[in-house]
Amino acid sequence: MADSQVSVSFAGCGFLGIYHVGVARCMQEHAPHLFTGRFLGSSVGGLIAASLILGHPLSVISDLMIDLSTQARCRFLGPFHPSFNLSKILKRIIKNSFPPNAYQLCSGRLHLSLTRLSDGSNVIVNQFDSNCELIDALMCSCHIPIFSGLVPPKYRRVFYVDGFLSDNLLEFDENTITVSPFCGSVDICPRDFCEMPFGSFIGNTPMQFTLFNFSRLINVVYPPSRRDLASIARQGYHDAHRFILFYSSPSSPSFLCHYAPQSSCSCCVNAYYNPTQDRKSMIFNYSRIISSFILLPLEMIISFVFRFIAYFPEFFGDLRLFFRIIYRQSKNGLKRSPKMILYSNGDILATFKLFI
Repeated sequence: MADSQVSVSFAGCGFLGIYHVGVARCMQEHAPHLFTGRFLGSSVGGLIAASLILGHPLSVISDLMIDLSTQARCRFLGPFHPSFNLSKILKRIIKNSFPPNAYQLCSGRLHLSLTRLSDGSNVIVNQFDSNCELIDALMCSCHIPIFSGLVPPKYRRVFYVDGFLSDNLLEFDENTITVSPFCGSVDICPRDFCEMPFGSFIGNTPMQFTLFNFSRLINVVYPPSRRDLASIARQGYHDAHRFILFYSSPSSPSFLCHYAPQSSCSCCVNAYYNPTQDRKSMIFNYSRIISSFILLPLEMIISFVFRFIAYFPEFFGDLRLFFRIIYRQSKNGLKRSPKMILYSNGDILATFKLFI
């Protein structure tokens, strides 16, 4: 089997994305040929995939993710605080870190899962004509409605939201290696001790009904501590190492069999955690919470004003586009089943086709 036929698919998982960094570190050390194939991703999985294609150091990716989680946790309501603009932070990081030819490197190799807002269908994009298009696609794939903002981003003048809502774990064929931080029937994932014999699919991602998975779902939108982030990264490394060991036997008909892993399973993400950065005095924590609670209404107003000012140049264009979508959907629906207006006397006076 040719290496180019192997694909690696990263599931969307919010602030648990550092799990993918641990997996990528293990693949880089024990199966580097996997980095030459296609990468599939949704939400933060797409960001990790794009960074791997562009050759960004994993240490830099992990530092950025830890800094992002720290920024979210330092606020009174965490990432739900109105002053925390996740989309703006991600867009700034992407613009500053992507090279001018990023769209050329990602075209054909990066496959992003998007959800079209108008009908909720899944759309996979893998061709980009410029860096702006690549950034727009990544922002669409990471946009969680309401959590990331009220106005969804656009890709080629069409509104899209997070791929989690339609297909969170892309899989092309049997040669796709799927990666997810949730315990389930995925190639690389945690193996919880108390696995249930049944599970469910959330965004096309198989998940077992375990207490650990429920805790992970919370950490998707609320970041864990630095200590837990280091533990999640190590978990990803060890899960990937277990997968490679399982398929490295000469008798296994696998695309990994000719890459024997090293005997050492030491994960280099031990340095991700610095205990002194999590220690704060109780008095400082209480004073910060009280002051944040008092200033919260003022911060909400200021944040809303600044966001509206930044969005105002696109407001009227998006409003026209939004009503155009409503008009088309209403017109198509009414052609299939015309709306009948029945008055109180029981006589049907007319049939009206709205928006026509």
